[in-house]
Amino acid sequence: MSYEFCEGIPDACPPNAAVPSEADIFRGAPAQALADNDFVSFGELGSNRFDLTQCKAWGLSIWKTEEAVSFARANLTYVRKWHIHRATLSAQHGVIGETPTVPQPHHHTFWKDKNQSVTDLFVHFLEPEAA
Repeated sequence: MSYEFCEGIPDACPPNAAVPSEADIFRGAPAQALADNDFVSFGELGSNRFDLTQCKAWGLSIWKTEEAVSFARANLTYVRKWHIHRATLSAQHGVIGETPTVPQPHHHTFWKDKNQSVTDLFVHFLEPEAA
């Protein structure tokens, strides 16, 4: 399958290990209702929050299991404040790669095909946890 990713994405990104996104995924967001701007990477935004030469900055943070969401919520305060949304993606939507970190060993990144909208695929799954 051929994909078209956003302008400015570094060469060799997404990595070859990323696979078509035929999966259920979970994504956190501050609001219960999602909008297209919830699916724009830091790279696309030109954010100085991340090193934009890093491939992960050009994808979207996701989890692939409820257990991974629970782990993130248990270990990261900011994730407990988010609404969690769930979607089932098809191969045409993009690719997913494992991008573990020390605080999130089950973290994945989703690189969305720029011609695909995924906003309407997501449904609200979990409310933020009480403070």
